[in-house]
Amino acid sequence: MALCKTEYTFSAGMKKPVRFLFFSDLHDCNNEQLIETVESVRPDAVLVGGDFIQNAQKREKGLSFLRSSAGLVPTFCSI
Repeated sequence: MALCKTEYTFSAGMKKPVRFLFFSDLHDCNNEQLIETVESVRPDAVLVGGDFIQNAQKREKGLSFLRSSAGLVPTFCSI
């Protein structure tokens, strides 16, 4: 599955820019590709908008991604 990347820039009156990387609907994405994206984008935090653990069999794959991402940058998710 290919990742689709869209960038948005907006001003929120902050003193310095903050970069978030948002993932959603990951389902069967390649964890290695996701982590490579985190490393290349170098965000301040990763946000995962749910729908990334479809069933019990794939739960460990999703949790593995969260652990790997959290080892790099703060990572937050909605299940």
